[in-house]
Amino acid sequence: MAPGDEEGPARLTRREAVGLIGAAVGAASLGAGLLGACTGDDGGDDRSDGGPDDGSDGGATSPGGREIAFGDDGRAELTLPEGATAPAPVVVLLHGGFWRPGPDRHDLDPLVPGLVERGWATWNVDVAPLDDGAGWPSTFVAVAAAIDHLAGLAEDEPIDASRVAVVGHGSGGTLALWAAGRPGLPDAAPGAGPVVRPDAVVGLAAMTNLAAGSILDLGDGAVDELMGASTTSGGDRYLLASPIERLPVGVPVRLVHGAADPLVPVEQASTFADRARAAGDEVVLDVVDGATHLDVIDPDAPVWARVVDWLATRLD
Repeated sequence: MAPGDEEGPARLTRREAVGLIGAAVGAASLGAGLLGACTGDDGGDDRSDGGPDDGSDGGATSPGGREIAFGDDGRAELTLPEGATAPAPVVVLLHGGFWRPGPDRHDLDPLVPGLVERGWATWNVDVAPLDDGAGWPSTFVAVAAAIDHLAGLAEDEPIDASRVAVVGHGSGGTLALWAAGRPGLPDAAPGAGPVVRPDAVVGLAAMTNLAAGSILDLGDGAVDELMGASTTSGGDRYLLASPIERLPVGVPVRLVHGAADPLVPVEQASTFADRARAAGDEVVLDVVDGATHLDVIDPDAPVWARVVDWLATRLD
């Protein structure tokens, strides 16, 4: 479909909008809790109980990582599995923060050691904030460049750019889902024609519907700032950027969302899962009772262990 042939972003019904608003308000009133024991198989939705918060921030940086520049001014940290003798699969990490100043790749450092111990390399990307030239389309082009850069890195580093998964948190989940669906973009769209095509994607508390995010003012106007337009004035942009508009994704999708997330309503995950399945995608959705926005990046949570096992079936 050519950009000019797009029909406009999917509009929320009154019931959907009220439901999303109610979910956001209700989630804000629920107590925070770390992810608890999870049960259920990987064949569909899973609702899990959250556990108590132990107060740890888990902010240690990844040992053995090296910062590498890519593109015009991109930066990412490559961490390789110790003693690897064969090219390792790569897990790309995209942090959240509503594209605001402050959050950076180190927010996802706690996930790195466990991934590297599985024999995978990690490529932890700094997503530029809105006050540093980010926005449409530069943010999306930069993420595409970060992933495609793996093909060149594979010529000098022991990584396998043909076995790649993308994991994103919050607004990074938006970018991860968008990046995984790049093969379906129109030829002239920003980010079209991927060099590296992911084998799987994980969205942790991901914002999957940018139009809904704009209407609900998620991130205090972050979506409109990112896109440089509202849904009414920049509809074509939303069609090209919003993951829910780019279905099917075309690769297996895993979504993890806290039922008590006060920042991104859980309906962002459940509605996306329903529509992606209807479009033919393989989707597993984990909804974690009592968990909030940051709880879903706890590397000690049982649900994260299951996500890693799920990734292994796609990468190993």
